[in-house]
Amino acid sequence: MKFEFYVELFLIWSIILMGLICLIFLVITFIKRYLRIKKNGRKIEIQSRIEAILFPMLHDVITVDVSVQLFKELSPDLLINKLTIRSIVSLHQSYSGESKRKLEEFYRYSGLMDYSIQKLNSKRREFTIEGIRDLSILNIEESAASLNNLLCHKNLLVRKEALIGLIALQGIEALMGENQVNDTLDDWTQGNIIYNLMNRPNNDFNAIEDLLMSKNESLVLLGLRLVEIFQLNMKAAIRNLDFESFTNEKIKIKANNIVLRLISTENI
Repeated sequence: MKFEFYVELFLIWSIILMGLICLIFLVITFIKRYLRIKKNGRKIEIQSRIEAILFPMLHDVITVDVSVQLFKELSPDLLINKLTIRSIVSLHQSYSGESKRKLEEFYRYSGLMDYSIQKLNSKRREFTIEGIRDLSILNIEESAASLNNLLCHKNLLVRKEALIGLIALQGIEALMGENQVNDTLDDWTQGNIIYNLMNRPNNDFNAIEDLLMSKNESLVLLGLRLVEIFQLNMKAAIRNLDFESFTNEKIKIKANNIVLRLISTENI
């Protein structure tokens, strides 16, 4: 009899406990949903206020100085900084000429540039990469020294992003001299480098011959790709290439294929 009583008591308490657990999970779910809705609502409000500052500046309704002052009156926090930089980068890629210059000035004098530079020292790789991309896209040339320091970063992806950013700011010469890279540049990295060079106002290719003579085989491949894409006259340097000395078979094949195409079009 006592055994049955204890069994019933155990079942009752088990049901009560399970009910409490379900209730706790339900409350937690509602709290998370409420916080998410609240955060999204704040994002929408902030985005609207950011646009009310940036678009009048771009359309000459207010000056850059006034827009900077209005932004500082928002008492920027991490969320405001993040959303504003995202808006600036998006607009910078859509506009040209004077409008781009205004966005770059706003980024520089609003304190957002300093915020991005601070992210370069973050222990989190994704924040460091965000900083690199923002600074290079918005043409902050004074950040080149900081990006150069990241070429020795312990993380390979950060090193690649720093290199891509440096080339966006300084051109192909950023690859040479003290910045000579030892990493093998994969196709993704080379694609980004080529894209940045195509969008630079001044395609300075003085260092192409140095790329073709590099001991880093991936840099030789990059040099050949640039010769082909931009139709550069590098006949002598290309003829002196020794493909038999290449140790990376994939790079050797890709490089050789480019040379064959150049020969077929009589570019060498």
